[in-house]
Amino acid sequence: MKPTARTQTNPTRVAQNR
Repeated sequence: MKPTARTQTNPTRVAQNR
């Protein structure tokens, strides 16, 4: 299961996911 920026609520995870 790979969390995407759209599903992620953590800004840190979203920045890394980008």
